Amino acid sequence: RGKAGTVASMRADTGDYLAALQTEVAQAKKAGGTVTEQAARLNKSAKLNAFKRMQDYAALEPQNVLNALQDADRAR
Repeated sequence: RGKAGTVASMRADTGDYLAALQTEVAQAKKAGGTVTEQAARLNKSAKLNAFKRMQDYAALEPQNVLNALQDADRAR
């Protein structure tokens, strides 16, 4: 589906995204509200929107956010 990436690009495209997602989810949880309200705040996150350049971001982001919010609830 394309040429293989480097470890650095994979880290930037995946590792950095997941770290940003965790940080933003923690902040959304701290701010409170319903899951829908938290997801809406995350959708507006400048840190997460910086990753829109990633392939399939638009299709995967809603489920990634929901999964991360649910995981944060389970961790409590």
